[in-house]
Amino acid sequence: GAEVTIVYLEDNLEVGRTNTDEYGRFTFNDLLSGDYLLTVEKDGYSLEEVTVTLGEESVELVILLKAIEIGVLGDYNGELTEFLNRNGHSAEPIDWSVLGSTDDYKLIIVNTNEGTKMQMLQLIYETDQKGISLLFLGTWGVKDGAIHLLENALGYPELDQHGYNEGAVTIHGIADHPLFKDLPESFTIHIEG
Repeated sequence: GAEVTIVYLEDNLEVGRTNTDEYGRFTFNDLLSGDYLLTVEKDGYSLEEVTVTLGEESVELVILLKAIEIGVLGDYNGELTEFLNRNGHSAEPIDWSVLGSTDDYKLIIVNTNEGTKMQMLQLIYETDQKGISLLFLGTWGVKDGAIHLLENALGYPELDQHGYNEGAVTIHGIADHPLFKDLPESFTIHIEG
């Protein structure tokens, strides 16, 4: 089950910790009146926090956990994950150890220039086999971002003159691969000015 923690807010003191039963139920007894913060955690789900005010009567809550659907590979300071979660998506940072267990995700965002050709090929193979979407993010720097890793692994897209304020940025040489389905052979992703 999920782990549930309760903190008495007046003293910022944890006053209880328990696990839910097989039906997701839990109980805390003998609590003082006042404001509490409940935190519910379970692997594979977003952390949920609920503030509740207790009085003399029992309180019944329904707390729904949201399954994590997006893994962010290379999340600098957790900023992308935080942005996605703040905007209603359920995401978590991941690293290359996710290989072999990608089936927990509907989308993996690749936002790193660190990784080997073999890691990238395995990621593409696993996600292709399982119908998981991949999104490669990059920067304008040639050696930064995931596009560089994709080119290293597959030989395309070919990067050329991608620097800051150096004109239009065009991707060329996209081969026949399901990752690039419905994309033209060459297309501009940034126009000068």
